[in-house]
Amino acid sequence: PMSLLQAKIDDIRAGQAAGTIDGGWDPVHLLILLIEIAKSMAYPNETLRPLFRGKRHALSRAARRAAAMEAAGRLLEPR
Repeated sequence: PMSLLQAKIDDIRAGQAAGTIDGGWDPVHLLILLIEIAKSMAYPNETLRPLFRGKRHALSRAARRAAAMEAAGRLLEPR
């Protein structure tokens, strides 16, 4: 529900105010980016699966999770 999303936006704002999250992002945009990264790595599109041909480990859940966490960390890191 919207109240859960609003709570996450408030958390992002608090992190930005504390200097632990990059304040250059609009909190709503950042939340949407993080959600979409998580979704795309959790459920890779069937049309993208062939890109992983010969790289079975890269397609593993653990590798996708690690990549999503790394991307999120880079987005959040204060500049």
